[in-house]
Amino acid sequence: MITNFVTLLTPEQVKRVHEASLEILEQVGMLVRNERARQIFFDGEVPNFQVIIPDFGVVEGPFQITSIEYAGSHNGEATYELALASAGALSFTAI
Repeated sequence: MITNFVTLLTPEQVKRVHEASLEILEQVGMLVRNERARQIFFDGEVPNFQVIIPDFGVVEGPFQITSIEYAGSHNGEATYELALASAGALSFTAI
């Protein structure tokens, strides 16, 4: 049985990272090509993606789209939310 645990981030640090991530997504957003995203999702494909995090870096590698959320509003606007899970080795390049 494992009795020694390593804490990489404190709960407060996890909360700060989560809040910063949400702020980045809210300010920067994400361009989703609907038809292709749906096809990747329903076919269970694992293509290479390039995720650009402004002023930070680029993460590249295979990802699987694990969920797609669509929402609409009364004035015809639509929002889309994707959840990605890494599916192999990823690379990171600092900007």
